[in-house]
This record gives sequence, structure tokens and C-alpha cells, in this order.
Amino acid sequence: MHLPTLARYAGKSLRYPSRAVKNGIAQCKFAMFFDPNVEREKLFAFLADNFHVDTDRIHQEFITSEFPDWMSSRREELANFPGPYRFASTGQWECEALYYLVRALEPRTVVETGVAYGASTSYILEALSHNGGGHLYSIDL
Repeated sequence: MHLPTLARYAGKSLRYPSRAVKNGIAQCKFAMFFDPNVEREKLFAFLADNFHVDTDRIHQEFITSEFPDWMSSRREELANFPGPYRFASTGQWECEALYYLVRALEPRTVVETGVAYGASTSYILEALSHNGGGHLYSIDL
């Protein structure tokens, strides 16, 4: 974590100590039990069982495409962005899960509320593109 972010977190912790402790405990619990590989397997089992999707093919397509590397470089740029709101972005696993869901379900229309920096938008659009088209409507106040 870079210094300005750490300083901002420290300032917020001093102003709202009970919230800082509560959030810290929640993040520790989440980190202890969250394994993206386990979550991916759960999602793939759900998609295969309920929608008869070849999840191995979709996963292979995703990891061999240029998209994950491109998105990784974009996330790195965002992490180094000096603005105060760069952490409003959807997490990497959550975005990847959106990609798999859109690929598997093949919707023609997707509605997204809240865009922030467009991380989830990028994954949804990439999946729609691989599906052969579709429309994404993004709404952000």
C-alpha cells in the first residue's frame, strides 16, 4: 500500500476508531477464509450443474486472452493514481466472476448500476464481445 493511502486510512481511523476496528476485523476474517481458487470452483460447479456450461473452455479462453494482462496493468495504474477515490473499483475476483457469469448465461442485455472506474464494466463488455454481442446499460449517479 502506498504512503498517501496509508496516511488517509490512518486519518480516518483516528476520526472513527470503532469503525476502523470493525472494518479491520471484517477484512481479517474475509482474508482468512477467502480463496479465489475455491470460489472459482464453486462458481464453475454452479454454472456447469445449472446451465450445462463448459466452464473449462471459458476459463481457458479467459486466461489465454490478452485481457487479464491488460486489466492487470490498468489496475496497477489505478493503484498509483493520486486521486482520493481509486479504491471504489470492484475487486479482481468479483470482476472475473462477472465475466464467467456473462459468458455462461449469454444475456443480450445487461444493466449495471454504479460504474466508478469501470473495472466491472470492462469485464462485462469483454464477455459480451466473446458472446458475439449484446448491450450494456451502465447507470451511475
